[in-house]
Order: sequence, then C-alpha cells, then structure tokens
Amino acid sequence: MRRLFKKYSLLVWLTLLLVSGAVAGSALIWYMSTNLLAQQSLNNTLPALCDSLHSEIRLDIAKAQSLASGIAENVSLHEWLTDAEHENQPLIAHLKSLHKKDSPATYFLIAEKDQKYIDSAGTVRIVNPETATDSWYASAHTSGHPYEIAVQTEPGSDVAQIVVSSPLYDSERNQIGMAGLFMPLEALSFTMNHYAGTEGHAVYFVDQLGKIVFSDSRSKRVGNLHQLDGMQQIADDLPKSRQNNLSTSYERSGSRILLNARFIPELGWYLVLEENGTLSEVSARPLAYLNVAVGLILALLAVLLARTSIVQHQSRLRSLASKDSMTGLLNRQTFTSSFKDAMLEMQRLKLPLSFILFDIDYLKKINEAFGHATGDKVIMDIARLSKRSVRGSDLVCRWGGEQFALLLLRCELEQAYKVAEQLRLNVQNHSFLFDDKKAPVTISLGVAEMTARESIDELFGRADDAVFLAKSEGRNRAEISYFVNI
Repeated sequence: MRRLFKKYSLLVWLTLLLVSGAVAGSALIWYMSTNLLAQQSLNNTLPALCDSLHSEIRLDIAKAQSLASGIAENVSLHEWLTDAEHENQPLIAHLKSLHKKDSPATYFLIAEKDQKYIDSAGTVRIVNPETATDSWYASAHTSGHPYEIAVQTEPGSDVAQIVVSSPLYDSERNQIGMAGLFMPLEALSFTMNHYAGTEGHAVYFVDQLGKIVFSDSRSKRVGNLHQLDGMQQIADDLPKSRQNNLSTSYERSGSRILLNARFIPELGWYLVLEENGTLSEVSARPLAYLNVAVGLILALLAVLLARTSIVQHQSRLRSLASKDSMTGLLNRQTFTSSFKDAMLEMQRLKLPLSFILFDIDYLKKINEAFGHATGDKVIMDIARLSKRSVRGSDLVCRWGGEQFALLLLRCELEQAYKVAEQLRLNVQNHSFLFDDKKAPVTISLGVAEMTARESIDELFGRADDAVFLAKSEGRNRAEISYFVNI
C-alpha cells in the first residue's frame, strides 16, 4: 500500500487539491448565493409581492364600499323607509335579491326613526350602539362621510367582520336610515391563501396592539407579536411604518424569516407577508449542486489527464530503462531479470527452456567500409528479423554491440535449433542496402537448452562457445551446445 501510494502520490494530492477546491468553491458560491437571494428577496421581491397583495386586499375592500354605496342609492330601500307600513318581509326578500349567490356578505338596512335593523339573513331587531355588536353604529351614524368602514367582533367569538355602511337621505338631506353590508374576513381568505400558497410564505393581519387578528389558512398564525419569539422589535416598529412599508427580518427556530408589512387605513390593521429565508437556500442549492458536479467532473478530467500523462511518462521512462534505444529490443539488464523469472517458472512447471545467442558476421568491416550509420541500419534490420522469427511470448535482446540473445519459452533443443536455422536463413535472404546497393549479411548462432543442474551464466557460456564454434566453422551457421555432466 505504501509503495502504491508513493507511486501515485502526485495523483492523490492533485485529486485532493482539485476536489477540495471544487467543494470549497461550491460552498462559497452557495453561501454567497443564499445571502444574495435573501437580500434580493428582502429588498425587492418580497416588497413587490406585498405591494401586489396589499393592492388586492384594498381592491376587495373597495368593492365592498362600492356595494354599500349601491345599496344606499337603491330606490326600493328609500321607499320602504318612507313607507308608514314598514313591512319587514318584502324588505327582507329585496335584500336577499341584492345578495349575490357567491357573495358571503350580509346586506342590512337600519331605519333612523325607530332604529330597526333588518338584514338579508332575516334578522329583525333594534340597534343598540352601547352593545359590542352595534358599537360601530355610533361612529358611522355621526361621521357624515359617504361611507364608513369598521371591524366588528361578536362577543365571545374570534370571528371578525368588516362592516361597510352608508347613510340614506331624503329629498331634504335628512338622514332617514343607514344601509350596508357585513363582510366576514374569510372573504379575504382566497386572496391571502393565494399569496401564502407557496411553501414558506405566511400572510396575516395585525391590529394596532400587536395581536394577529386573521391569518391565511395554511400558516394559521396566532398570538401577539409582543409575545412571539424574535418579533418584539417588529411589534414596536409596526406603528412607525404607516407611511412607508416595513421590510425586515428576524430569527425563528433557527431559521431566518423575511418580513414585509403594509398599513391598511380602512381597517386600521397591518398586512404582514412573511417568507422563510431557507427558500433562498433551496433556490441556491441546485446551483451549488451543479457547481459541485461541474467542479468534480473537471477535477476528474484533470486527474485522468494528469494520470494519462504520468503513465505515459512513466512508460517512456520504463521503456528507456528496459529497452535498447537503437533497436527497441530488451536491453541486457532487463533481459537478464526476465531470464531469471522465466527460468524459475519453467522449472516450477517442469517445462523446457532454450537459449540462442548470435553475432552479426563481419559487422566491424561493414562499419569500416560503409560507416557506422550503415552498420546501425544493419543492426536495426536484424533486430526486426529476429522479432519476426520468434513467438510473441519469447524474449529478444540486444546483448551488446553486434550480439543478440533469444530466450525461447516451452521450447526444446531440437525446436530451438529449427528457430535458429530459420532466423539464419531470414537474415541471409534479406536484402541489406550499402550505398544504395544490395548486399548479403550473415549471422553465426549458438543454441543451448537449459538444464536443472546449471546456472544462467553456465548456459550463456555454453551458447557463447557454440557461437565461437560456428564462426570457426566458417560463419553463417548454427551450432548446438549439449550439456555434459562432468
């Protein structure tokens, strides 16, 4: 393991550096993106969203005002107020006819002379401004405005209603009654729920005492801001925001909550829109993941490129260290090492192993007559012929100068001699060029089979003696060296 780490230590450190850089860069981008998106939402997106919500809420209230004004101008109601009979059922039927199918509002009429109250639900009673139910009537009756808006809550109930009222006058501008409608706050739920429909948003109304009086149906916010964790300062800042919107943030349960508020003068309440700041993290997360993926892919490509370059470089170094630079054959050192491994393997398997050693005949004369470049060309040609004359599993080596060695695995002496003869003929029949003229070149070979009783040096000695014998017998021949046990 230590050797493997040492071999690939550069790749390991490069991988760690690139991966660390990719992860650190992605974390930084995620952090910056999260803060940037949160700041963008707090300063721009959330205020714009709250502006839109504020406008829709006020539009719903304006529609209620328009309906109340329309009721006050209804001729039938004026006739009923001036009619001495004052029959209730026709009026109730008429109020019901004004009531739209999909409208949750309750339409009413109050007669000035006897304070009789009649509505579209069939309720008939006397108005009493001193009770909580009719407390809105006193200010509406004396305001002198074309319409009046108030919020009324039934005793013992948290259900609040918006009361929109408008006075009715006779031809002499004497007030003869009051008409209008009760609109439950649930009528605003559709608009509020639409804006709170996205996960992480909340919409609610807060009165001037800091109490949450109505909330969207998903978040169901309740309580008083003065008593809620992290919102005490916001409760104190809300009264200051009547002319301008309030845009701030606070911490709740470890999350950053972004908040924007608007004052609604018609109700005397504050409309609050919240957004969970973790949405910014969710929005930035795909970008961070993408950046990590791209960074890791680039790191992987860089590591693979570096590994390929290193492997190629190491391969070149191994090739230079193990092969003869001129012929590309194994050099003497590598051949000897491979020879030892092959010998042990063949002895273990009890298989034959043969060795061929040969010299190029008269190479020195070729160098002297035609130059060393020509001699080198002869050496390279014979190296190629040697590779072609043996099997892929056999080893071919340039032993030095004009001398070559072949190691034939799983090969007996007789077969090795046939290989040597074939190689000799291949060289003899090859056309070598000397100053653009073809001329023959020959080799002298010695063949020996290794026995269990001798060493590599002894085997080499026997093959070398056979080469010497071949040269003595006239060259261009192969001689066999038989092992003699003395």
